[in-house]
Amino acid sequence: MQIVIWVFDRGHFNRDDRTALHATNRFGCTAVHWAAAGGDVSVMRWLAQRGLNFGVINDAGHGAVQKAAWAGHRAALQWLILDADGPALAWQLRPVPQLQGGESIDELVRQSEHKDARTWLRAHAVTKLSRVASDICQ
Repeated sequence: MQIVIWVFDRGHFNRDDRTALHATNRFGCTAVHWAAAGGDVSVMRWLAQRGLNFGVINDAGHGAVQKAAWAGHRAALQWLILDADGPALAWQLRPVPQLQGGESIDELVRQSEHKDARTWLRAHAVTKLSRVASDICQ
């Protein structure tokens, strides 16, 4: 993922044209989706510093949390959901109807057999989601 930083910092895109960072592919994926799928927190921080929206959901209903979870990137999940300098995307842990019948993130990670990410999600993120849901309902 360091190539993302290199491409933009070396001027391969017009430095004044920041729209290139916000471009989407034909599936509605942005640099945020690719960075989350790659799991490199430094790239995600770099994108966040440039104002990219980490709440973007692509055409299939995938957000950054789903991409990081499916790829088993525990450190990326922690940054996306819990870290103080991250985008606080606990809301993306909710089941998404477009995703394989609306399974939870925990189920999707289980299916992809990423045990470290699943263990972390169960220990940390599910608790965080419960607190978020509780705050919303009060």
